[in-house]
Amino acid sequence: MKKLLPFALMGSLSLTAFGQGVVIFKNYISDTVDARITETVTSGTPTLVDGSDPLFRAALLGGPAGGTAATTTSAGSLQMLSSPDGTATYVGFRTGVAAGIVNVGSESPRLVPGVDWGGQAMVQVVAWYGNATTYGDALAAGDPVGVSNPITATLPSAPTDPNVANLVGLTAFNIGATSTVPEPSTFALAGLGAAALLILRPRIRSSKNSCVRHRPS
Repeated sequence: MKKLLPFALMGSLSLTAFGQGVVIFKNYISDTVDARITETVTSGTPTLVDGSDPLFRAALLGGPAGGTAATTTSAGSLQMLSSPDGTATYVGFRTGVAAGIVNVGSESPRLVPGVDWGGQAMVQVVAWYGNATTYGDALAAGDPVGVSNPITATLPSAPTDPNVANLVGLTAFNIGATSTVPEPSTFALAGLGAAALLILRPRIRSSKNSCVRHRPS
C-alpha cells in the first residue's frame, strides 16, 4: 500500500497543476473557435500564416480580468502563459490545409497566474514575425506583429472540475507586413555602386568622344 502513495500523490499534484487556471491555447476548434491568423507579406490580400517559416510565432497572454490588453504598439499588462510543465511559451504555426492555426500539439493547456478557482481571466492571442521570444521584445525590435481581441474566460471551479476554458469569442487577426527589409550592408553596397557609376560616367563619355575623333574617314 505504501508503494502506491507516491503515485497517488503525483496524480493529485498533476490534477491540481493541470486544473487550476487552465485555458486551452487553440485558435481553431471545430464548431467552437475559428480564429485562424493571416499575414501580409506585401500589399494585397492577407494569406494564412504558413508554419514552414519558423520565424512566425504566437503566444497566449493572460491575467486577472480587468488587465490591460496588448496592442500593436504596447505589450499591455498580461503575461505570456506557459504550459503546466513550464516548457512552452511561444509556439509556431501549422502548415498546408492547417495553415493559420497555432502549432501547440499536446501543450495546449496554459496556466493563468493570479486567478482563483472559478475566477475570471482576461486572455489574448498575439503573434509576430522575427527572432524575438516574447511579444514585448518583438515590439522593441520593430518586428511585424498582430493581436487578437481580448476575451474573458471563466476558469475551472475546483481542482476536480474537468471543464477547461476554450478561447470562445476569439476573432481572427492579421500580422502586419512581413516583406524582407534589406540589411544595412545592402544599403551600403548600393550606395557604393551608385557612387562608382557617377565617378566613371565622365570617363566613359570622354572615351567615347575620343574614339569618335580618331575614327578613320
